[in-house]
Amino acid sequence: MKKILIAIAVVAMASTAMGAVGIEFGSNWYRPQVDPNGENEHYFGQGQNVTITWSLETDLALGVYMEDTLLNDGHGHTSDFIVNAIQLRKGIVKNVDVGMNLGTFYEEENDDTGMLTDVFGEVTVLSGKGEKVEGALKGQAGGRFGDNGYTWNGYFVNLLVAILL
Repeated sequence: MKKILIAIAVVAMASTAMGAVGIEFGSNWYRPQVDPNGENEHYFGQGQNVTITWSLETDLALGVYMEDTLLNDGHGHTSDFIVNAIQLRKGIVKNVDVGMNLGTFYEEENDDTGMLTDVFGEVTVLSGKGEKVEGALKGQAGGRFGDNGYTWNGYFVNLLVAILL
């Protein structure tokens, strides 16, 4: 938590030079298509994520994405799946963005790390603007490609609340 607060403070100080700063909090659902132990396990995960973004242009944003998902193997066993990535997002039409997360993941099941790429589409469902702050409710859906000796490819859905300072 301390690291997140430090990152928010650093981004806020740099915001005048780089544009608007955004913070997004969300819940995600992740369905990997993996069977790491050959036991016909059917993983499904639910977790939380936070993204700190700053606008480079009107429709281009760069950010830091962090996720902690709890995976269930379908047999009552759970394990953590933690993602740390850099996010790049580009608007294509009003209220619709496409983006990519590039980073690493740690999965507790095999106590191992690997490379990860997410490709997603994002839709702003609801937004509002005050004098100094903007807010939005967003939905994301995308594909995840991850490998650490086991293939953690799958799909995910995120529901996000965004605040733009």
